[in-house]
Amino acid sequence: MSPDVAKECDENDASSRMLINGALRGDELLVDEILQNEAVDVNYMGIVNLKVKHTDCIQREEAPDELKTEYIEFKTDVTPLFSAAHSGHVEIVKKLLVSCMCCPMKMSLCHESIFA
Repeated sequence: MSPDVAKECDENDASSRMLINGALRGDELLVDEILQNEAVDVNYMGIVNLKVKHTDCIQREEAPDELKTEYIEFKTDVTPLFSAAHSGHVEIVKKLLVSCMCCPMKMSLCHESIFA
């Protein structure tokens, strides 16, 4: 691989990682800016730390029941679409789906990431 091609691949990977982070944070301006680049991979799988709310109901016979809530953090591979959906950023989810529909190759990959 030539140095120019390797540099372009690194730049595209960096843009794809930024897309995941922007989708996770809900940064619509960043997501819009990155999606303008047709070379960016909207189905890029990147590793992120996700925080999930976990609630337990502790039932006692002689005392009031108790709800215990904690946040569990773990590392996992995600796509920008999953990141946006996990964080509840509906507008970004819509933009990523539209981006997938604009390119048949991206659409098939996007379809696989949704229904896998």
